[in-house]
Amino acid sequence: MHAILNETVVMNFFLEEMEEDKISFLRGRKGHQEKIKALIPQMIASPGMNEKIQTASLLWKALFEAAMTHIDSNKKGYSQFFQFFDAYVEFEELIFASDSFYRDHTLHCLWVFFLGEYIRRHDEFAPLFKDMAQSYDTGAVLDQLFVRLGITHCFDDFYRLYHNLTVYKEKEDAIRCISALTHDLGYPIKKFAKINKSIKRVLPFFSIGDYKEFSFEYTSIQQHYITNFINFISSDIFCNPQGTAELNFFSDLLTFDGQKVTGLNLEAVDALTKEQIELLKNNLKMPLQFIQSEAKTLAFTSDFQNYEHGIMSAFLLAKNLEAFQNIQYVAGENFSKHTPNYADFMAKQNILQSIALHTNETQRIASIDGFTYLTLVDELEEFSRISRASQSREFVTEFCTSQIYMEDGWLCVDFTFDNETLENLDPERAFKGRCKRFLTLFDIKNMAPSLKIRLRCISELKGKEAIYQLTISHKYADIQINGISESIPRYLKSNEFYPTEEYAKL
Repeated sequence: MHAILNETVVMNFFLEEMEEDKISFLRGRKGHQEKIKALIPQMIASPGMNEKIQTASLLWKALFEAAMTHIDSNKKGYSQFFQFFDAYVEFEELIFASDSFYRDHTLHCLWVFFLGEYIRRHDEFAPLFKDMAQSYDTGAVLDQLFVRLGITHCFDDFYRLYHNLTVYKEKEDAIRCISALTHDLGYPIKKFAKINKSIKRVLPFFSIGDYKEFSFEYTSIQQHYITNFINFISSDIFCNPQGTAELNFFSDLLTFDGQKVTGLNLEAVDALTKEQIELLKNNLKMPLQFIQSEAKTLAFTSDFQNYEHGIMSAFLLAKNLEAFQNIQYVAGENFSKHTPNYADFMAKQNILQSIALHTNETQRIASIDGFTYLTLVDELEEFSRISRASQSREFVTEFCTSQIYMEDGWLCVDFTFDNETLENLDPERAFKGRCKRFLTLFDIKNMAPSLKIRLRCISELKGKEAIYQLTISHKYADIQINGISESIPRYLKSNEFYPTEEYAKL
């Protein structure tokens, strides 16, 4: 039997990590540590929802300030941004009243952060993140090669990048924290239509027939900033070794697992002639480039036009915090020569892009990296989503219990529905929603061997006992109910999906 994950478990785990000084953005920062150490037990002990929300707001701000100042010490805009957060928390109460199926985001953002740290820091889940370390691993292998040949002085661009990657690595805890805490802050803007409808139903009883709905749009002056913002988050950093035809022996110096560099072929390295070493010194180039993706640009432009809350959350950060406005870089092939601080640049770009991506319908996850990590954890966080369930006016604090663990290389996610006090609780409907989301989100055709997922919705409700199971991996997808496979398109009533045997042929 695997342990049930809930907010108490993940918060206590984070406290333990703090005690062992494993949180990089809190290391040596006594004031931040003491504030967070005091607030987490308060969150755990909070008896009522109002008290929990108040404590959560204080904890959110304490974590945000500690993590963001670890990335950039510039605090200009914090006061205004925290005022927005207070208004956001208050606005959520209004949204709850206007939307019968609205789910909490104030607490959810904290739980995404704590759950993410629980998963990221447990050795059990390490196989999931095998591909995240690839850029560091490749850099370390190339460094070993240059050191062994005594030619480190010939690759200034590479060593600037390599140094900045080590600095960036120290910021990863903070990056995950800011991304999780802020990923849903753009949610209110999507709910104005619901509020308009609620107002429109009430006004006729006051003999008010001429009602103009609240609406908004950005001005032409703002469009320039928006365009630059979208271009920035639509671009990616590339570092590809380049050389002349005489360097065809270069790949022989490395060992590979598929496309991934795993180490040095020492026999080949030690067999290099002086002439070949000179060729490496003079002809091997590793330019760092920041190149815009047209596909991402179109996707993010569409998201902005539709006010998707992911990109609006990222825009909120970029528009209100000076730390996101002081990024210095030159796009294209001159990026490595004219960008003074790669680590700072990469940290901020990662935050904005991962937040924007988590609601982007074109995102497909083949492996877990710095940009897809947030989306995965956001999908897994179900252990405490306060909601108004089944159109009742009661607030539900737990639809299901969660167990998340690794088994034989599979990421296993069990959501158990056993709350008999909730009316109209429908585990199968929840399962179908998960199936549609996962089969669309994950790039089954290209999924990495390190990413295999089994998701189960387990109904323990009297008279409705059942186990609904989805398994996905490379070129494989299967839906089972009580151990019997179903036709995926027929079960989900959608032609967007393939039968199990067709996924194998992709």
